[in-house]
Amino acid sequence: MLIRQFYILILGAIIMFASIQGCAILKNTPVMEVQPSRLTSSNTKMVDGDLSTIGTFLARGKIRKRYFAPNSLQAQANTKNYQVEIDGTLKTNTLIKLDKPTYIAYVEIHAASEISKLALDYTSEVKSPQWNNSFVQLQQHRNIDIKNNQVIRFDIRQKILYLRISADGIEDNQNQTRSNNHNRIYRGETTIPLKGGKIREVKFYERL
Repeated sequence: MLIRQFYILILGAIIMFASIQGCAILKNTPVMEVQPSRLTSSNTKMVDGDLSTIGTFLARGKIRKRYFAPNSLQAQANTKNYQVEIDGTLKTNTLIKLDKPTYIAYVEIHAASEISKLALDYTSEVKSPQWNNSFVQLQQHRNIDIKNNQVIRFDIRQKILYLRISADGIEDNQNQTRSNNHNRIYRGETTIPLKGGKIREVKFYERL
């Protein structure tokens, strides 16, 4: 009985050692940066391999703030004294394609401005009528705020062909305009155009 227990302990120790070694091997699997020549994008300056160039998300929206008249019921019912509407879309995005489906260990994003609520999605499918529905969300990389000049690594660990990077537009307060509103519940409104965040480079690292 004691001999059997001894063998079980030895076997358990061997399995544990092998598991630890296997994890270490996987963790230390070599990776190599994907050359810019293998990448194409709707925003070429994000993947040109040159950190001195800056790619900018294309914004297609604006924010309208309508301020309630001081004595209106709406002003009394809202903690903020204005109502926000979005013309167009708050979201901006850029699409990056590899030359072929590739197992990507991680990507690095080199920010050149503040970026709000960044999110990553991927697909290994080629374009087709159902292509947009094939994108998968990377759940651990949702709604992340990035500071100017920050470099962040995002684990991918998937075979991908396309990577879509999305983020909220940024309020361009320097170019906002003010106007009167003819509706008696408002005392005026401000229109703020949206501008896109900026990225110096998106670097891909493939597992060898």
